[in-house]
Amino acid sequence: MNRKEGLDDLATRISALVNELPNDGRERAMTVTVGGDNHGNITFGNHITINTAVEPPEQERPLTDADLRAIKHQATRQQRHALIRSYINVPFVLMTLIAAGVIASLLSGHLWQLVNGGSPWLVPAVFGAVFMPIAYWAAQLKRREQPLIREAKDTLEYVRQMQHRRRVT
Repeated sequence: MNRKEGLDDLATRISALVNELPNDGRERAMTVTVGGDNHGNITFGNHITINTAVEPPEQERPLTDADLRAIKHQATRQQRHALIRSYINVPFVLMTLIAAGVIASLLSGHLWQLVNGGSPWLVPAVFGAVFMPIAYWAAQLKRREQPLIREAKDTLEYVRQMQHRRRVT
């Protein structure tokens, strides 16, 4: 008997059992036991769903050497990317461009003319007013990346300890 014939037979038997119930308007209860390697849900009508047995949770297994290497590779990658993101970002590029502009204007002599003019305080004030918010922005980005770097370092330390224990024992 194939699967479709088995399902048709089951449907016929269940419908016969339902038809045998008295039709007095009272609610009735029916129990269906599902065994074997069945999976998924069994639905009667449009609103009664019988869920199959819950699978037991997987047993925790010790990490293999390949698992440790994969975790180490992932943590190293995460740490490297977080370091790159903390140092190379939009504020860093802006500060680099501003510093390059200041150096270029110093070398060309335009900035010296402005400093030697009537308002020598103007250059540091403008430089500070522009540079400080960008530096604060960069510090905030770096601070946000620090927990990721710390977590990756802790994971790498854990993997190193596990590998050392396996070599020792």
